[in-house]
Amino acid sequence: MSLLIFDNVGRQFASPRGGPPVVALEGVNLQIAPHEFVCLLGPSGCGKSTLLNMVAGFDRPTLGRVLLHGQPIAGPGPDRGMVFQSPTLFPWLPVWENITFRQKLLGIPAKRRREIAQHYIELVGLQGFADRYPSELSGGMQQRVGIARMLALESEVWLLDEPFAALDAQTRSLMGEELSALWRADRRTAIFVTHSVEEALLLGTRVVVLSARPGRVRAEFDLSHLPAERDITAASFNEVKREVLALIKEEVLGLRRVAATAGARA
Repeated sequence: MSLLIFDNVGRQFASPRGGPPVVALEGVNLQIAPHEFVCLLGPSGCGKSTLLNMVAGFDRPTLGRVLLHGQPIAGPGPDRGMVFQSPTLFPWLPVWENITFRQKLLGIPAKRRREIAQHYIELVGLQGFADRYPSELSGGMQQRVGIARMLALESEVWLLDEPFAALDAQTRSLMGEELSALWRADRRTAIFVTHSVEEALLLGTRVVVLSARPGRVRAEFDLSHLPAERDITAASFNEVKREVLALIKEEVLGLRRVAATAGARA
């Protein structure tokens, strides 16, 4: 049974210059089962983050529906936790209070919030930093705080919008391994947006490739035949990687041809 359903989803944005609307998504049909880790791939501007924002309740489709448990998503909710490209932390709050900000809004006493925060601080490897402020942390550590805040919500769905894009390669790889371990321990439903094919194949149980704008589901890759802990040098891993890269390259080249034709006509 599907937990999330994108039913013929389309999204248009008004043109800033008063021209025809920009069609970001068109006819997206996708179903996500409980406990899947789905990675969204595709060229820049294909609507990956827009789909994620629709699940978060920050945006709504122009056409079609996004359903959670069979009901249209009407707005944000604690059943969906999100980690953004940048950490979006409150600079005036220490780490433990950033992690438990929602619990504070719910009136949970500080002592209990501190206990909750400490649990997740240890989960993401930030022991000893509970009382530090965001400005005292590296970029990777700030993203750990963002992940801990998402985990502390105990949400049914994790939404991750390129959370490691700004990190150096070594930190990014380490964070991916840690996120994968956290997911295997908890098995929440996760949707992860990335531009990295290798990252998607390392983390996902399924990879969904979107076409160039307007974004449509171009292909889906079931990764259940790959081991939970993956080896980037394995033949099975690289076979899928070649297929995905070829699809994305095809979409990017098609987009360039369209742009070149439009430029010639102008």
